[in-house]
Amino acid sequence: TRDNPENAVKKIWMDVLDVRAVGTHDDFFDLGGNSLSAVRVINRIDEMFGVEIPLKLFFQSPTTASIVSLLTRNSPD
Repeated sequence: TRDNPENAVKKIWMDVLDVRAVGTHDDFFDLGGNSLSAVRVINRIDEMFGVEIPLKLFFQSPTTASIVSLLTRNSPD
């Protein structure tokens, strides 16, 4: 899943939000997310990619496209 970070992030969102599909530009909070589920997503992303995304940044950029952009910029690889 690290080979395709966008699909990995979408899968995390689908699991946490219990939704069937997530688009690249769907807003996490419009899909039913809240601050608690955002923290769960951030923790799973950190476990998978070793990148800590600050909650404030997640709130500012709540789409998979923007999260993947943060991942690729901050990846420890």
